[in-house]
Amino acid sequence: MLYERVDVYRRSQEKIIVYRCLRLLSGAGYIVQSADWLNFPLSAATLIDHELRFCELLMEESPEVRSSPFPTIDEAIRAFDAEFGNVS
Repeated sequence: MLYERVDVYRRSQEKIIVYRCLRLLSGAGYIVQSADWLNFPLSAATLIDHELRFCELLMEESPEVRSSPFPTIDEAIRAFDAEFGNVS
């Protein structure tokens, strides 16, 4: 399976949430693999750590096993937020 990574950002005064989304190039839709919460002050080490975790998660299990694809990226993010209790 081939994927295209699409990072989507939600910002507030306290933090930034980076949704690590994947578009399935087969046309099957979008999956949110994870979400990183970035708090300030931010360091390069923190960004590197988030990137490493993204890659480790992708290697551990196929994204389609972790979540069902959704037709739009917005639907995928809404479902992810509902499942994990993120912002509504």
